[in-house]
Amino acid sequence: DFGAGDEVIYPNPGFPIYESQIHANGAVPVPIFLREARDFAFDPAELEAALDKLVDREFIDQTEFYPDAAYMFRHPLTREVAYGTQLSATRARVHAAAAEALQALHPDQLDEQASLIAQHYETGGDTEKAIEWHSRAAAWLGFNDANASYALWQHVRDLSDKLPDCESSDAVRLTSRMMLLMHGWRIGADESDTRRNFEEGLSVAQRSGNTI
Repeated sequence: DFGAGDEVIYPNPGFPIYESQIHANGAVPVPIFLREARDFAFDPAELEAALDKLVDREFIDQTEFYPDAAYMFRHPLTREVAYGTQLSATRARVHAAAAEALQALHPDQLDEQASLIAQHYETGGDTEKAIEWHSRAAAWLGFNDANASYALWQHVRDLSDKLPDCESSDAVRLTSRMMLLMHGWRIGADESDTRRNFEEGLSVAQRSGNTI
Protein backbone atom coordinates (compact mmCIF):
# COMPACT_ATOMS: atom_id res chain seq x y z
CA ASP A 1 0.00 0.00 0.00
CA PHE A 2 1.18 3.54 -0.64
CA GLY A 3 -0.12 7.07 -0.46
CA ALA A 4 0.68 10.74 -0.92
CA GLY A 5 4.37 11.49 -0.80
CA ASP A 6 5.54 7.86 -0.95
CA GLU A 7 8.15 6.87 -3.51
CA VAL A 8 7.19 3.73 -5.45
CA ILE A 9 9.57 1.65 -7.56
CA TYR A 10 8.10 0.34 -10.81
CA PRO A 11 9.48 -1.21 -14.04
CA ASN A 12 9.70 0.94 -17.17
CA PRO A 13 8.70 -0.11 -19.80
CA GLY A 14 5.83 -1.85 -18.11
CA PHE A 15 2.07 -1.64 -17.94
CA PRO A 16 1.05 2.05 -18.27
CA ILE A 17 -1.36 1.62 -15.38
CA TYR A 18 1.58 1.28 -12.96
CA GLU A 19 2.62 4.92 -13.24
CA SER A 20 -0.93 6.24 -13.48
CA GLN A 21 -1.95 4.43 -10.27
CA ILE A 22 1.09 5.81 -8.47
CA HIS A 23 0.22 9.36 -9.53
CA ALA A 24 -3.46 8.80 -8.68
CA ASN A 25 -2.46 8.07 -5.09
CA GLY A 26 -0.33 11.18 -4.87
CA ALA A 27 2.88 9.14 -4.72
CA VAL A 28 6.13 9.67 -6.60
CA PRO A 29 7.02 7.09 -9.29
CA VAL A 30 10.62 5.82 -9.19
CA PRO A 31 11.24 3.96 -12.47
CA ILE A 32 13.64 1.06 -12.88
CA PHE A 33 14.45 1.19 -16.58
CA LEU A 34 14.42 -2.10 -18.49
CA ARG A 35 16.58 -1.37 -21.52
CA GLU A 36 16.54 -3.23 -24.82
CA ALA A 37 20.35 -3.39 -24.80
CA ARG A 38 20.06 -5.49 -21.63
CA ASP A 39 17.29 -7.67 -23.07
CA PHE A 40 14.87 -5.63 -20.96
CA ALA A 41 16.51 -6.72 -17.70
CA PHE A 42 16.96 -4.19 -14.92
CA ASP A 43 20.20 -2.33 -14.34
CA PRO A 44 21.58 -3.34 -10.92
CA ALA A 45 22.99 0.16 -10.39
CA GLU A 46 19.58 1.75 -10.93
CA LEU A 47 17.95 -0.78 -8.62
CA GLU A 48 20.56 -0.05 -5.96
CA ALA A 49 19.86 3.68 -6.24
CA ALA A 50 16.14 3.07 -5.83
CA LEU A 51 16.75 0.85 -2.80
CA ASP A 52 18.96 3.55 -1.29
CA LYS A 53 16.04 5.96 -1.49
CA LEU A 54 13.82 3.52 0.39
CA VAL A 55 16.53 3.12 3.04
CA ASP A 56 16.78 6.93 3.37
CA ARG A 57 12.99 7.12 3.83
CA GLU A 58 13.26 4.40 6.53
CA PHE A 59 10.91 2.00 4.75
CA ILE A 60 13.58 -0.70 4.57
CA ASP A 61 16.91 -1.51 6.22
CA GLN A 62 19.96 -3.11 4.68
CA THR A 63 20.58 -6.19 6.80
CA GLU A 64 23.55 -7.71 4.96
CA PHE A 65 26.41 -6.08 3.10
CA TYR A 66 28.79 -8.88 2.12
CA PRO A 67 29.04 -10.86 -0.06
CA ASP A 68 25.58 -9.80 -1.27
CA ALA A 69 23.32 -7.02 -0.10
CA ALA A 70 20.06 -7.97 1.59
CA TYR A 71 17.16 -5.76 2.64
CA MET A 72 14.08 -6.12 4.79
CA PHE A 73 11.18 -3.90 5.77
CA ARG A 74 11.94 -1.84 8.87
CA HIS A 75 8.55 -2.59 10.41
CA PRO A 76 6.86 -6.02 10.17
CA LEU A 77 3.48 -4.35 9.65
CA THR A 78 4.82 -2.57 6.56
CA ARG A 79 5.87 -5.92 5.12
CA GLU A 80 2.47 -7.49 5.83
CA VAL A 81 0.61 -4.57 4.25
CA ALA A 82 2.89 -4.48 1.20
CA TYR A 83 2.69 -8.22 0.69
CA GLY A 84 -0.96 -8.64 1.54
CA THR A 85 -2.18 -5.97 -0.87
CA GLN A 86 -0.67 -7.80 -3.83
CA LEU A 87 -3.05 -10.02 -5.75
CA SER A 88 -2.08 -13.69 -5.70
CA ALA A 89 -1.25 -13.53 -9.41
CA THR A 90 1.01 -10.55 -8.77
CA ARG A 91 2.76 -12.34 -5.92
CA ALA A 92 3.34 -15.34 -8.15
CA ARG A 93 4.92 -13.13 -10.84
CA VAL A 94 7.07 -11.34 -8.26
CA HIS A 95 8.41 -14.57 -6.80
CA ALA A 96 9.00 -16.08 -10.24
CA ALA A 97 10.89 -12.93 -11.25
CA ALA A 98 12.95 -13.09 -8.05
CA ALA A 99 13.85 -16.72 -8.72
CA GLU A 100 14.88 -15.93 -12.29
CA ALA A 101 16.86 -12.89 -11.13
CA LEU A 102 18.82 -15.03 -8.67
CA GLN A 103 19.69 -17.42 -11.48
CA ALA A 104 20.81 -14.55 -13.71
CA LEU A 105 22.83 -12.83 -10.99
CA HIS A 106 24.54 -15.95 -9.66
CA PRO A 107 25.13 -18.27 -12.63
CA ASP A 108 28.23 -19.72 -10.96
CA GLN A 109 26.57 -20.20 -7.57
CA LEU A 110 23.34 -21.93 -8.47
CA ASP A 111 23.90 -24.77 -6.00
CA GLU A 112 24.39 -22.30 -3.16
CA GLN A 113 21.33 -20.28 -4.27
CA ALA A 114 19.14 -23.31 -5.01
CA SER A 115 17.29 -23.32 -1.69
CA LEU A 116 16.37 -19.62 -1.94
CA ILE A 117 15.34 -20.02 -5.58
CA ALA A 118 13.15 -22.96 -4.56
CA GLN A 119 11.49 -20.94 -1.81
CA HIS A 120 10.54 -18.22 -4.28
CA TYR A 121 9.04 -20.73 -6.71
CA GLU A 122 7.18 -22.49 -3.90
CA THR A 123 5.79 -19.26 -2.44
CA GLY A 124 4.74 -18.24 -5.93
CA GLY A 125 2.83 -21.49 -6.36
CA ASP A 126 5.07 -23.20 -8.92
CA THR A 127 5.36 -26.60 -7.23
CA GLU A 128 7.21 -28.33 -10.06
CA LYS A 129 10.01 -25.76 -10.20
CA ALA A 130 10.11 -25.62 -6.42
CA ILE A 131 10.70 -29.37 -6.35
CA GLU A 132 13.40 -29.08 -9.02
CA TRP A 133 15.36 -26.50 -7.03
CA HIS A 134 14.72 -28.02 -3.60
CA SER A 135 16.08 -31.28 -5.02
CA ARG A 136 19.15 -29.52 -6.33
CA ALA A 137 19.74 -27.91 -2.94
CA ALA A 138 19.27 -31.24 -1.16
CA ALA A 139 21.72 -33.00 -3.46
CA TRP A 140 24.33 -30.27 -2.95
CA LEU A 141 23.90 -30.27 0.83
CA GLY A 142 24.21 -34.04 0.92
CA PHE A 143 27.99 -33.75 0.61
CA ASN A 144 28.42 -31.54 3.69
CA ASP A 145 25.27 -31.49 5.82
CA ALA A 146 23.35 -34.76 5.84
CA ASN A 147 20.72 -33.52 8.30
CA ALA A 148 19.86 -30.46 6.22
CA SER A 149 19.81 -32.58 3.08
CA TYR A 150 17.47 -35.09 4.71
CA ALA A 151 15.09 -32.32 5.81
CA LEU A 152 14.95 -30.95 2.26
CA TRP A 153 14.30 -34.39 0.78
CA GLN A 154 11.44 -34.75 3.26
CA HIS A 155 10.05 -31.47 1.96
CA VAL A 156 10.45 -32.64 -1.65
CA ARG A 157 8.61 -35.86 -0.71
CA ASP A 158 5.72 -33.90 0.78
CA LEU A 159 5.55 -31.50 -2.17
CA SER A 160 5.60 -34.39 -4.63
CA ASP A 161 2.34 -35.68 -3.16
CA LYS A 162 0.67 -32.48 -4.36
CA LEU A 163 1.57 -33.15 -7.99
CA PRO A 164 -0.97 -34.60 -10.41
CA ASP A 165 -0.66 -38.34 -10.93
CA CYS A 166 1.53 -39.03 -13.93
CA GLU A 167 4.79 -40.74 -14.82
CA SER A 168 7.00 -37.70 -14.12
CA SER A 169 5.31 -37.13 -10.75
CA ASP A 170 5.88 -40.75 -9.77
CA ALA A 171 9.54 -40.37 -10.73
CA VAL A 172 9.86 -37.46 -8.28
CA ARG A 173 7.99 -39.36 -5.56
CA LEU A 174 10.20 -42.40 -5.98
CA THR A 175 13.43 -40.39 -6.12
CA SER A 176 12.66 -38.44 -2.95
CA ARG A 177 11.91 -41.60 -0.98
CA MET A 178 15.01 -43.37 -2.30
CA MET A 179 17.18 -40.41 -1.30
CA LEU A 180 15.62 -40.40 2.17
CA LEU A 181 16.37 -44.08 2.57
CA MET A 182 19.93 -43.56 1.33
CA HIS A 183 20.65 -40.66 3.69
CA GLY A 184 18.59 -41.96 6.59
CA TRP A 185 21.19 -44.39 7.86
CA ARG A 186 23.79 -41.58 7.97
CA ILE A 187 21.79 -39.49 10.43
CA GLY A 188 19.99 -42.24 12.34
CA ALA A 189 16.59 -41.42 10.89
CA ASP A 190 13.47 -42.23 12.85
CA GLU A 191 12.37 -45.83 12.31
CA SER A 192 8.77 -44.91 11.56
CA ASP A 193 9.87 -42.37 8.93
CA THR A 194 12.19 -44.94 7.36
CA ARG A 195 9.39 -47.49 7.23
CA ARG A 196 7.09 -44.89 5.66
CA ASN A 197 9.64 -44.01 2.98
CA PHE A 198 10.23 -47.67 2.15
CA GLU A 199 6.55 -48.61 1.95
CA GLU A 200 5.55 -45.52 -0.03
CA GLY A 201 8.54 -45.89 -2.35
CA LEU A 202 7.72 -49.54 -2.96
CA SER A 203 4.09 -48.66 -3.71
CA VAL A 204 5.14 -45.99 -6.23
CA ALA A 205 7.66 -48.36 -7.83
CA GLN A 206 5.09 -51.11 -8.22
CA ARG A 207 2.49 -48.74 -9.62
CA SER A 208 4.90 -47.25 -12.15
CA GLY A 209 6.57 -50.54 -13.03
CA ASN A 210 9.99 -49.48 -11.66
CA THR A 211 10.74 -52.75 -9.94
CA ILE A 212 13.55 -55.25 -10.37
